[in-house]
Amino acid sequence: MSVGRTGTSVLFDSEEHILAISKDVEFIREDGTLRSLGDLSSPQMGAVTYLVNELGDERHFADSVEYDGNVYYAEVSPVGGGVGLSWSLASIEPEQDFLAQID
Repeated sequence: MSVGRTGTSVLFDSEEHILAISKDVEFIREDGTLRSLGDLSSPQMGAVTYLVNELGDERHFADSVEYDGNVYYAEVSPVGGGVGLSWSLASIEPEQDFLAQID
């Protein structure tokens, strides 16, 4: 799945362990454990981590967010609650990518 030119989607659990990600990123460590959102250093993942920390347990958001001097369009939604999972799906795209699609 792609999200704009440089956007990212990431599925993560309640402890912020990455379960799947749309970018070619190693999210499983060599010892088999999962990396956390904060372990990845891209600007988009920094914005996702910031947003998730701001939201706390309220994992539902759809708006713009400013992080590190950049504006991103983001959406965070709960996933799997109906089957007992406490997962969330976040999609984030830099504002500049979104506006470039309009031009």
